[in-house]
Amino acid sequence: MSVTTSDTRRRATPVDLAPTTPNLAKMHRSAIGAELRDAFDGFDASAWPDDEVRRARRQWASRADAEFASTAQFAGLVHALTRLGAPIELIGAATRLVTDECRHADLCQRFAAALGDDTPVGAGRHALSVVPTEAPTWFAVARAILTACALGEQISVTVLDALRAVCDAPLAAAVCERIGSDERFHARFGYEALAWILPRLTDDERQRLERGLPSLLGHFEQTCSGGPDVLARIVEQDVTFERRAGNLGTLARDEYAALFYASLEADVLPGLTALGFDAPQAWAARHDAR
Repeated sequence: MSVTTSDTRRRATPVDLAPTTPNLAKMHRSAIGAELRDAFDGFDASAWPDDEVRRARRQWASRADAEFASTAQFAGLVHALTRLGAPIELIGAATRLVTDECRHADLCQRFAAALGDDTPVGAGRHALSVVPTEAPTWFAVARAILTACALGEQISVTVLDALRAVCDAPLAAAVCERIGSDERFHARFGYEALAWILPRLTDDERQRLERGLPSLLGHFEQTCSGGPDVLARIVEQDVTFERRAGNLGTLARDEYAALFYASLEADVLPGLTALGFDAPQAWAARHDAR
């Protein structure tokens, strides 16, 4: 899942839920699972507060956009790995990411639709490619995995755990749990893949990755609604994530930011350090890189 907290939707490639043929439907359901998709048939949005339905509709639709973009991004990653002649184990592990993200886009868009979202908009085309398809390089693959998995998916795990905790709707909690379980695998894949790829880069390529870390961390801080003023405001707050009456899987902007900083401290910076990067220095320099 690409981290996103924005309610802004980009009218572009759609997450299309329209039926195709009975056999294609069976193939799709077999690949991504049907147990949660079928649960939407009995969901009644009118049983929930109007304000929360509107808020949840925007947030679930935004998640659908991000998941749809990730489907294309990971498909491009698999293509690049194949073109580079990567070990079949690496390619095989990466292929699961594509199916998982397709499942996530399906579930998030169905939830948004169940809440009244009938505008099938998806990720902007600029977001659909992370590795040059013409001439992929190991450096480009490493940068893509670092960005999408070691950071994006790792942060998403923390966010989804919190969303599952606050949900008052069993269906929303179940969707968050399923997506979160998948994204734990994606984050683990990212660190394992990087541990194999990084020793195969040149010293110059490794240094280029390191030099790009401050900008990358700053980008995720901004995407997750964080920043110096936000950090100063929430650092002394006791933010708790537990079941909230009437909640359909939504959080406030400051809560997204708090979860980003929590994941950064507990998971991201230690993970990057274990890979040999000077993660604390990269984090300290994030504002200088803008």
